[in-house]
This record gives sequence, structure tokens and C-alpha cells, in this order.
Amino acid sequence: MTTRHVTFNLEQNTVHETYSRYEYNRHSIDSILYLKCYNRISQQEWCEMLEKLERYKFHEMLVHKDSVISVRLR
Repeated sequence: MTTRHVTFNLEQNTVHETYSRYEYNRHSIDSILYLKCYNRISQQEWCEMLEKLERYKFHEMLVHKDSVISVRLR
């Protein structure tokens, strides 16, 4: 069994100010792309999400008239 040893040189460490837990939410992001990349959703669920997104873009989202042809509805 290999043992590991970690040391810190406190004279060279730097402490940076950051947002508090009340100002910045550090919880994981439930991204559909993350789920797809790590095979945590099925192909069926992926297709349903894409279809839902396309419907939203077509019916609710403001889209420039020249970009409407880029929205694919199945």
C-alpha cells in the first residue's frame, strides 16, 4: 500500500476574498448537457428536452426574423 504525504508552506499561501455562501450558490448545476455527457439521462429524455427547447424557441422566445429558419421543429 502506498502512503501519501502532503505538506503546505503557509508562508507562500495566498488567501483570496470571495463571495459568501449567501451571495453565491455553490450547489451543483443540473445542466442537461452535463447529464448527457455523463450518460445520466437516456437518449429518449435527451430528445424530449431538445424538442421542448425548440418549441420554446419557436413559440415564446423572441428570435430575429432571419434566424427563425434555424429553429427546427420535429
